[in-house]
Amino acid sequence: MTVIDKISINKQVEGLYNFLSQNKEFEKDYKTAFFSQNSKMAVSHLLFSSNKIIESYLKSADHLSDLEVSQIKNFKNNIFGIFEIKKILKDEFELFNLLNEQTYFVKPAKKLHEYRNYSTKQFLAARLVLIEKTYYLLEILGYFPSTKSSDAYRYAVSLQIQSPELLYKDNSQKLIELENFVKESSIKFQEFFKKDEIITTSNKIDALISCFNDYLDENSQIEEDDIKKLIKKPKDYKYFKLKKQNNNFFESLTQGYSLNNQVYDIGLINDNELGLFVIPFYGTFKKIFNTENYQNIKNYQDCIRYFFENSQIPPSIILKIYDKNKSKFIKIIQKTLTTEKNIEELLQKNKPEFYKNKKFSSATVLYNSKTFDNFTKFINEPIKKSFENIGRNELCPCASGKKYKKCCGN
Repeated sequence: MTVIDKISINKQVEGLYNFLSQNKEFEKDYKTAFFSQNSKMAVSHLLFSSNKIIESYLKSADHLSDLEVSQIKNFKNNIFGIFEIKKILKDEFELFNLLNEQTYFVKPAKKLHEYRNYSTKQFLAARLVLIEKTYYLLEILGYFPSTKSSDAYRYAVSLQIQSPELLYKDNSQKLIELENFVKESSIKFQEFFKKDEIITTSNKIDALISCFNDYLDENSQIEEDDIKKLIKKPKDYKYFKLKKQNNNFFESLTQGYSLNNQVYDIGLINDNELGLFVIPFYGTFKKIFNTENYQNIKNYQDCIRYFFENSQIPPSIILKIYDKNKSKFIKIIQKTLTTEKNIEELLQKNKPEFYKNKKFSSATVLYNSKTFDNFTKFINEPIKKSFENIGRNELCPCASGKKYKKCCGN
C-alpha cells in the first residue's frame, strides 16, 4: 500500500472524526472530551480506545467501498505511544515506543515531505495502525523537541501508571515479564510479612516499602522488631480528601505519602494476579464493614465512593472485603450508592478497565518499566544538590524507591 495508489488513510480518519462530532449517540462523551484540558488527545482516545464508535460508523456509512471498510476495521487495532524518532529513512520512520518498549518501522500516511518539521531525537505522541503487515502513522497528536526529552519520558511514565496495559500492548514478552515478576514478588511478600496485606500509617509506609524493596532486590534480612515498628495502627479511622499530587508527578514519586501533612491509614496489599498495591484509607474502608457503628466513621460515604470510583483500585481488593460479610457489605453499599445493583454489576460499571485488560499495579509497572528507569536518569542531574543532606537510610531522591545507600549513594 502506498500513499499515491491507495485510498488515503487521512480521509478515513477525517470521516470518523466528523461522524463522532455529529452523532447524537456519542454527543455527551464527545463534548466532555472536546472541552477537556487536552482536547485533541481526549477526543482521539474516545474515538480509538473503544471499537463501539468505529463499528457504529461502519454500520451507518453505506457510501464506503469494501476497501475502505477493510481499512477502517484495521483502525480498531491501533497502537498509541510516545515515540522517539530514531531514524528518518527514504520512505519510512524508525520509531521507538516508550510505552511498550518496542521499535516500529512506520510508513507515513501523507507524503514524507509533509513531515519535514520533525527530526531524529524528537518525540511524537502518535497513533499507528497495521494494514497489510505494514505500520502506518495514523495521526500525530503532539510532539516533544529533543530538548524536552525528560518531559516526554515523564508523560510516558504517567501514562503507564494510568493505563498499565500500554506497557505490554503489542509486546507479549513484556506481559510474561510482568506476570513472572508478580509471582516472584508475591512469594517474597508472604515471606517478608507472613500475610498478604499490611495496614499502617502514612508516615510509616514509605520506610516500610523501602525495607521490602531491599528484601525483594537483594534478599536483605531485616529484624522482625524493626518491621513491627513500621506497622502502626492509626489513632482513628476516618476519610478525607488527600492533597492533590497530579500537578507535580515527580514530587509525588520522590516524596511518596509524606506530601500530605495529616496522618491517615494506608494499606499495603499483595494481589497474586496484579501485584503490590498501596491504597490510602484501606483500613478505614475495611472498618466500615466490620464495626456496628460504621456511621460514626467520619466521611464513610465518601470513602465508599472513593473505593468504587478510583480507577487504580482493582475489583479483587473490594471483593476480598465483600467475601468476609457479603450481606452487610452489599446492604451498606447499595444504601450509600443508592442502587439495587449487585456487587459484580457495580464493579463492572465502575471499573470496566479491569475487565478489559490485565491492569497491573502502579508499583509493578514502575518496577518493570525501562522508561521509568531512564526517566530517573534524566532527573538525577537537577537534584544532585538534594543528595547533600540525605541520610544513608532515607529514600533516595532519584525516585527508585530504594534507600539512598542502596542506590545513588552506593
